[in-house]
Amino acid sequence: TLLDDLKKRGITFIAIKDRIDTNAPVIGEIYTHLMAIFSSFERNRNIERTRSGLAAARARGRVGGRKPSLSEEDVKQIRILLADPEMTVGALLQS
Repeated sequence: TLLDDLKKRGITFIAIKDRIDTNAPVIGEIYTHLMAIFSSFERNRNIERTRSGLAAARARGRVGGRKPSLSEEDVKQIRILLADPEMTVGALLQS
């Protein structure tokens, strides 16, 4: 976590408004551990909600992602053109 990284570098975090000092022997360590626990809990909740939302959307028939920029017919035509050994990708793009 950020607080752990700061501690390794010898940097103390002090929140004046909230009266939090991570350098305080016991309270600072307790606060740091509690923040890590809450952070982990929130991250896991977000992951769970995201997965649940995606599953619900799939159940409703929704598919994520961007719509293809080329149709299947366009892709077939490109493959036919590229099958010609004389045709380069650059020439194809210019046509």
